[in-house]
Amino acid sequence: MLGFVLGTVLALARLSRNPLFNGLAWLYIWFFRSLPLPVLFIIVYNLSQFFPTLALKIPFLPALFSTETPLLLAPLVAGVVGLTINEAAYAAEPDPRRHPLRRPGSGRGRQRARSLAAAPAAPGGPAAGAALDRPRLRQPG
Repeated sequence: MLGFVLGTVLALARLSRNPLFNGLAWLYIWFFRSLPLPVLFIIVYNLSQFFPTLALKIPFLPALFSTETPLLLAPLVAGVVGLTINEAAYAAEPDPRRHPLRRPGSGRGRQRARSLAAAPAAPGGPAAGAALDRPRLRQPG
């Protein structure tokens, strides 16, 4: 569930016209889709080796929040964080050509539909739009 929510935010950022949001979302998706899941688990689980203490602070002021990393990232929490990060990257862009958040009816599909509706009738066969019970587009004339 958490990965899907983060993936939806990433997908919206990826579709944004803002180059900063689009670029950061592309970088996140590219990096975490190319990183194998066992490697991600090893990195997240051993995060306490790199950062023994996690703190939230403003520069030149005392820490607002501080905790030991092993206390915060228990093995179960590390697994949930790793799966959330991975699932978000895959949920954000399952297949770029068939993305569900793209505007329907855009691109080559719309052009293909117009060309089929305006196609001339085959000799001796039904009109191009008649098979779909739709009126044909008027031919320029």
